[in-house]
Amino acid sequence: VISLTFFSICYFKTILEVGTSVAVILLYTSPIFILLFSRVLFKEKITLVKIIALVLTFAGCILVSGVLGGGSKISLKGFLIGVCAGLGYGLYSIFSRYALRKYHPLTVTFYTFVFSGLSLIPFVHIEKVPALLNWKTGLLLVGIALICSTLPYIFYTIGLSGLETGKAAILVTVEPLVGTLIGCFVWKDSLSFLMIFGIILIFASVILLGLP
Repeated sequence: VISLTFFSICYFKTILEVGTSVAVILLYTSPIFILLFSRVLFKEKITLVKIIALVLTFAGCILVSGVLGGGSKISLKGFLIGVCAGLGYGLYSIFSRYALRKYHPLTVTFYTFVFSGLSLIPFVHIEKVPALLNWKTGLLLVGIALICSTLPYIFYTIGLSGLETGKAAILVTVEPLVGTLIGCFVWKDSLSFLMIFGIILIFASVILLGLP
């Protein structure tokens, strides 16, 4: 509830306030929070490699999002809500680290979604539900639930059981990179030089974290 529900509400509110590209950038302030929390709570070292990887991934996310040169305007309200989305997103890693000491990754993921789903019920517009009751929308919703939400959280939680929290948080920032590549190859979106450079930066950070 404090991580997944809070993050979801803040993230979609940020999209409405400042647009998708800026919302993605603000969301990926999450590794900063995770590195700080991990240092205090789990005594994980904030190494030079982690700092460099964090800078590379954040810079890469900015370039990949296409926000530079797009004339995007960020309101104070949108900025603060976006940072809250990053905080909520990061808290999932922190809470999961504690839960994984006792429970299996699938158990952690299952109860996360159960309680998050229940806590979102008060925010549902009941009058709009009938409009969603058709096979095409139903399939899309199932696809989003399974492929875009459940599976990534399962894989990420499993990854947390074998990685430092800070490293896992930085590695997960390949998400905007994948989104950009899908947009390019599936939807025929164009790639600018800055976006390609951003992809290279994110890949470089992943390789850097994988070095012994």
